[in-house]
Amino acid sequence: MEITEIISRFQSTGKMPVRESKKYSFGDYDYCKSIFKSAIKAYDKSIIELEWLPEYDEVVKWMVDNQGKGLALVGSNGRGKTSIMFGVLPIAFYSIGMVLKPRLAISLSPDIIDYLIKSWAVVLDDIGQEQVLNNYGTKIDAVEKLISVCEAELRPLFITTNLNYVQLQKRYGVRITDRINRLCKIIVFSGESFRK
Repeated sequence: MEITEIISRFQSTGKMPVRESKKYSFGDYDYCKSIFKSAIKAYDKSIIELEWLPEYDEVVKWMVDNQGKGLALVGSNGRGKTSIMFGVLPIAFYSIGMVLKPRLAISLSPDIIDYLIKSWAVVLDDIGQEQVLNNYGTKIDAVEKLISVCEAELRPLFITTNLNYVQLQKRYGVRITDRINRLCKIIVFSGESFRK
């Protein structure tokens, strides 16, 4: 029997999980940019005039071709990372018939972790601010657990954080930051906060 036939038969039994990155495109560049602009303004009514940042351009390029990766939006406060996570991404995925439910990392509980483990994607805003959970005496680092599940199943991961890469490594360790690198296109946000 040929090895390809053996692998095919083994996979058909359901006993061999197949890891495969999910590829998405929401349209061409101009269409994705229009989704971005409309969605971010619909989500954040405080935006009167949207100042277009180079980081936003990187998000739009990802929307055109995600190359099988999620997104990690890292860096400076007040630059639109949360608005992208809660406004742009859910609307973009809704446009292709998928529901994306972002969660605040500080609001994670054992029930929410269980829900996210069963979801098709993990979407966490502001990682690095959450506490280690105590679930009936068992300590759980929810973010580490969820990132590890995404890595094991090559499930889409979307995160934001105000931590830089060195701070991420200090908080979560090399193993988790390596997984973030594999699972996500990392876009660094820098500059002064727009919050006034």
